[in-house]
Amino acid sequence: MQLLQRHPALDPEMKANFERVGRLLQVAVCDDPQLYVMAETGWDAQHDVEEREP
Repeated sequence: MQLLQRHPALDPEMKANFERVGRLLQVAVCDDPQLYVMAETGWDAQHDVEEREP
């Protein structure tokens, strides 16, 4: 969901929907505080990393 909502071809409403559903899943699944923090950072593009060649 975090990657989908950043796709440049999606309209703003669809991006907002992906984030809304993704955050609901995050709350339901992340039962550990550290896991929640890690998932939360995924919503912030500043935490993205470049893909490395194998």
